[in-house]
Amino acid sequence: MIQINSLTIQLKGYASLKHLMAPPSSFSKQSFALLHSMMVAVIFGFFLEPNIVGAHFQMSFWKSPLGILTAAFFVFLRVIFFSGMYASMLEIASGEKDLLTLKQIWKNANRYWFLYSLLALVPVAVHFVFFALMRHIDIPILFVGILFDGIVLYAFALIVITKKYLQPMKIKKQPERLSTSSACLICAVVFSALALAYASNSIPLAPFGFGRLKSIIYNSCFFGIKYLHFFLFLYFCVIIFDRYPEIKKSLSSKKEIILIAQPAEGLFFSLTSLLMRLSTPVFVLLRAMTPERYKVKVFNQVIWHDRYYGPDKLVGITSFTSNVAEAYRIAKKFREHGSKVVMGGAHAMFLPEEALEFCDSVVIGDAEPVWHQILEDYENNCLKRIYIGEQTAAYHQASHQQLMKLEPGVIAQYVETGRGCKFHCDFCTIPAICGRQIRQKPLAEILEILHKIKGHVPAFSFRDNNLYANPRYAKELFRAIKPLKMKWCCSCSLDIARDDEALRLAKESGCIVMLIGYEISSESAEKEKAGKYSMADDYLTLTRKIKKIGIDVKAHFIFGFDGDTFHSLKRLWKFCAQLFPTFTIITLLTPLPGSKFFKDVIREKRMLNLNWSRYTLTHLVFQPKNINLHVYNALYPAIYLMFLATSSQGLALLVLFFFVWKKVIVDGGKLLLSSARL
Repeated sequence: MIQINSLTIQLKGYASLKHLMAPPSSFSKQSFALLHSMMVAVIFGFFLEPNIVGAHFQMSFWKSPLGILTAAFFVFLRVIFFSGMYASMLEIASGEKDLLTLKQIWKNANRYWFLYSLLALVPVAVHFVFFALMRHIDIPILFVGILFDGIVLYAFALIVITKKYLQPMKIKKQPERLSTSSACLICAVVFSALALAYASNSIPLAPFGFGRLKSIIYNSCFFGIKYLHFFLFLYFCVIIFDRYPEIKKSLSSKKEIILIAQPAEGLFFSLTSLLMRLSTPVFVLLRAMTPERYKVKVFNQVIWHDRYYGPDKLVGITSFTSNVAEAYRIAKKFREHGSKVVMGGAHAMFLPEEALEFCDSVVIGDAEPVWHQILEDYENNCLKRIYIGEQTAAYHQASHQQLMKLEPGVIAQYVETGRGCKFHCDFCTIPAICGRQIRQKPLAEILEILHKIKGHVPAFSFRDNNLYANPRYAKELFRAIKPLKMKWCCSCSLDIARDDEALRLAKESGCIVMLIGYEISSESAEKEKAGKYSMADDYLTLTRKIKKIGIDVKAHFIFGFDGDTFHSLKRLWKFCAQLFPTFTIITLLTPLPGSKFFKDVIREKRMLNLNWSRYTLTHLVFQPKNINLHVYNALYPAIYLMFLATSSQGLALLVLFFFVWKKVIVDGGKLLLSSARL
């Protein structure tokens, strides 16, 4: 019996020793995965590095009063950035959050800036002691900072986790324990950072031709130091959270609904969506209509990472035709991980059988009428293949009260007066998506929403396809919102300028920008068609009326109609220059599924391919009658920039870009190069 107990004790001791010696590979892989999905932290941290900032200015500058103020500003910026970024990365490591947001970083900075400031003073204090007591030993503060990185980062992570999770969840604090293998990895990271710091100061200068190479190596070393710095912090977070599994269990107690909208395809539209993060209105509705027993996570136009996948989730994906291939890939991966996927949006709506090859269900029509049924079927594990959302005039009744429960900043992303458009253009999918009947909300509901968001946003945008779809309703709306004195933007048809009263009321009620779809110039052969093109001869006069009253115009044009030639492109540019809107958008005619034009091109056998990734509105995917598509596809980027720079106020954006390029990249690189030679 004694031997058995002794053997048990020995086995327990061996198991404990084995745990302490366990390789940290899983922790390090998890930390690398987290860091690679948050590389923006490394990039911004690199540009806030004192050595990088200091290289842009001469030494005499830092001794001047302006230099002292600049240094103080950068110290403030570093405190705000790192305190907010550390805490936000910690939330992602815990599973509480999935994405970094400016709002999240700012909120955490307000909460933890003082803690970070105190901990950041530790390396400074140590360096001061070395300088005061051992002046014969010259140790740069960069080296001291790297040596004490581990202590500062671990302390910050442990204190924040204690305050944010352990104390509120009443979790008993465990004794601090670090395995030998983890300690070895931490030491390896610290010594690697020291080696990079030493290399940045010790690379010999060649007498000729190697100054630029040294500058590149110098910057690379500091980028590597910052990369290792953030990796170390995330590694500490991972091993601390592994010690307290109760935290992740508590944070994942609710069932999860994940809503995904991929960035638009195409270089320009990808950059626009990633930088501006345009909201997805339907997600606001679904969040409002989802019961509190669910935890809703929204991935709106983000770069996708594998760590977002997981089992036992309900995933809703909406997409354009151009990015549907990526949406299908994500849907397939989620299903492989054991989640259920529902797809919606124009493409899945018009090609449901194609979408069902990658997902479990497809929503056709409005989402509001079927969302609760989808949730019920999901809980009972009996999702239907097709859900048809009936398009009724009272569609808003199912969501308005739930919408009012959301935060004002969220509600402001979904201000809609109605659905549908009075025009039925062949190339447009709106008639098929929204129906040919215009459905509008009661003005009382619109005013209730605007009263809720007033004072919380500087301006808002109406999400309607055409705010002037019903002139009488539009004028009543303008009169009703005028007393609120709020600024707003909208998409609107140009015929509003024919109604002097409507245009005046729009301006008086706070309209600052109108996005107008001209599509063609006044000389286009397409104006022979009825509908909105009948205004083509009056485009210039009507636009000048809008601009004269003080409303900016964003103009959208389309090239590639059957009557278009390269000569008509010149006429279109001349017409845009005469309009001179705030912003000019020119896209290529594209036969999108659901549009009448798509059916016509298929019937006429002019479709070149069904590779949806080419349907970005920046490629000709059908055979036009008078255009060499290969030449135009190759020239489109230059044509787009030419229209932006010479026929609209977008010229200011290009001037600003070249100014920043010269001052920051070129001049900054020269200063950095000169400092590297010192």
